Amino acid sequence: MADSPSDTKADEPSEDVASPEDKARKLKRESLSRALAESRIDEDVLKLADELGNAQDAKCEDKLIAAEVKIAAKQSPLQLLVEAGKLDVHCDRAFFLLGKLLKAKNPAKAKALFERSVKLAPSNAEYVRELDDLLVSKGASALERLPYLETLSEVHRAEWLTERLASLYLATSNYIKAINKLQLLTTQNPNCMQRWGLLAYAYQQNGHLKAAAESYKKILTADPDSHHAISLIRVLMLLKDYEKALEQCAIWKEKRQNHSEANIVVDLLEIQINAKQYAGVKSAGEKQLILKNIFRLLWNVISEKPPYSLAYKLAGDALLKASVFNAGFIKSLEMNPSWDVTCRVSAARQASFYYLAALKINRNSVLSWYDLAIALLRQFKLENNKEFAEKSALCLKTAIGMSKNSAEKSKLWTVLFEALRYSGNSDAVQHHCLCRALQLNKKNAAALVRLAIFYFVHNKPQSHQCFERALTFDPYNSPAWCAWAEHARQNNAFYEAESLTRQALTFKPNSLAVRLFCIYTIYNIHNGKPFDMLTGIQDFPSILAVRDIIDPGDLTLVHLGVLADLHGYYEEAVELLEAAQNTVSDIHLKRVKIKLGLNIGPQPPKGLGKLFKWSEMPIEMLNYELQTNKQIYPDVFDYLMTGDAEKLKEKFVMHYKKLCMPLIVAENIVFQRPLPDNCVLVLHDLVPRHELIDFFPTLLPANIDNGLRCVEKDEVEKPFRYSHRYAKVRLLFYICSFVIEFFFRIS
Repeated sequence: MADSPSDTKADEPSEDVASPEDKARKLKRESLSRALAESRIDEDVLKLADELGNAQDAKCEDKLIAAEVKIAAKQSPLQLLVEAGKLDVHCDRAFFLLGKLLKAKNPAKAKALFERSVKLAPSNAEYVRELDDLLVSKGASALERLPYLETLSEVHRAEWLTERLASLYLATSNYIKAINKLQLLTTQNPNCMQRWGLLAYAYQQNGHLKAAAESYKKILTADPDSHHAISLIRVLMLLKDYEKALEQCAIWKEKRQNHSEANIVVDLLEIQINAKQYAGVKSAGEKQLILKNIFRLLWNVISEKPPYSLAYKLAGDALLKASVFNAGFIKSLEMNPSWDVTCRVSAARQASFYYLAALKINRNSVLSWYDLAIALLRQFKLENNKEFAEKSALCLKTAIGMSKNSAEKSKLWTVLFEALRYSGNSDAVQHHCLCRALQLNKKNAAALVRLAIFYFVHNKPQSHQCFERALTFDPYNSPAWCAWAEHARQNNAFYEAESLTRQALTFKPNSLAVRLFCIYTIYNIHNGKPFDMLTGIQDFPSILAVRDIIDPGDLTLVHLGVLADLHGYYEEAVELLEAAQNTVSDIHLKRVKIKLGLNIGPQPPKGLGKLFKWSEMPIEMLNYELQTNKQIYPDVFDYLMTGDAEKLKEKFVMHYKKLCMPLIVAENIVFQRPLPDNCVLVLHDLVPRHELIDFFPTLLPANIDNGLRCVEKDEVEKPFRYSHRYAKVRLLFYICSFVIEFFFRIS
């Protein structure tokens, strides 16, 4: 009888049942594993390892455990590991241990073995860490290391792994991922200031400046002496919080009196902050204080002879700024006598010297070549020596050859046009420079302005189009407004020329704009268009700052004095006209003195007799003459007294151009007539932008809000134009002077 299937299967040996030899090897492996865990490596253990590893029927795991015992006993397991790898090509542990064994002698082979073990077991933290350590020792790039660590991070959250990934993300400029990792690290250990520093740096590089500042502040709270204070100053400067940045500079210097390298860095940062503040101020007094502090800091830095090109560049920048002002202003800056800077020319020479020093330190810097070229051009303009323009052109050509940036090259070609023009090169060469600049950057406003002037000089019709394009790209370009104004004047559009020059003075006051605006304004006055305060310069004190760049005796002082007279700045007008030391200014000076009530002698000059006569008359007589000569005003005053707002509005609409607001305000102030609220509402509705209406009456009805009423500054509400002359105590004096001049005109 045949055996049944079940009986046949029972007689066969089972695959799950281990043989006695396998059981014996397993027991030996377990014994060796316990010895390794207990660090108990004695002769018996070594003998057992040799017996297990060298057995003829030894398997991969037998040789592997024997090799680990050998490693623990500081014996060479090389043969065992090689045999284990051959027995099982998928044994990641064998390749890993073999790699550790060869790491010192053959790093390249060890790297290949580690990579093989990681490929077999990518989630093994020990393997990945050992491979990463080897890559670090070999100077591998961050991009080469990242894939292994990122793969491991999918299953592991070890602190060392997060820290390494954060540093690699920083190295590869992947700041968003770096921030995520560093935020996790600072949460795990909030007392590690190094991690906070890296997080602040990542925030800063990614544009999160406020978060960076807060992180740096946290570090300084824990360690007030930390050098991260310098980083905080940089961040505050980027945030344009200059006051707090300067405060941090002062705190740093107070703690460290010695002339350390860090102190030089802080001084350089303070100079850069002051330079940024300088660009935002218009007052001559503020500019003087800022420049004085800059030169004091520069002397402290340069006296240490630092190896930084930035120190000498900043010195050149400051001296180039100073070269704009007259000798008196330069002297007030109190520069160190060893610099021997007393005038514009010496300031420009010293600027070139320091730019050259910066260039010697960093000859591969395009900016250094550009700075030196600009300084040489400045020297040419002051000394009229063609050699400076030629040297400037050479510097610019070198910079163009080095530059790789299109916008930067465009800027260099624009300045090269200036240098070649001053050098006497042909029109074709000059035109080529501007065309090349615009090919590289179509929005280069400076090149467009120069091209517009070039076309204007050569009577080309394209000049108008170039002016428009230039001001579209850079509406704050003061020279462009001046040039366009001159273009309008050539076409006999004097009113347009005056308006364009006013724009130039508003954006960036300069002596050319002052001269042109004065000429156009006087021309319009002589042609029957009286000067209107509403179309004047609203921030005239910023225009007065131009006097610091004008030398005594310059005719521009006369122009500025005349403008000061027109805008009601009579004391300043007297100072300017006296400083002009010019016979042209004599008649203007005496006219202003009459308005001020100053003595000009028994007989007024020819042409000022009527003004002198009216200035001697009492107020009552002036009021009588006003109402006699101008029939509009009695009705206006009656409507104001009776509060007839409708008729007042009707009269204003009918005779708007004939009415003089200063006269109306003066009459109410002098005779102390109260203004009804409904009349105030009408005045604000009809002339809401008039400066006098903004300030008189000083207390407005509650329901008036024309958007110009006040601004908040230091938690105190002040009038919108609180710095304007109209808002000051001389309001009445100004109005009375205006009334006198008005009567002079109507008589």
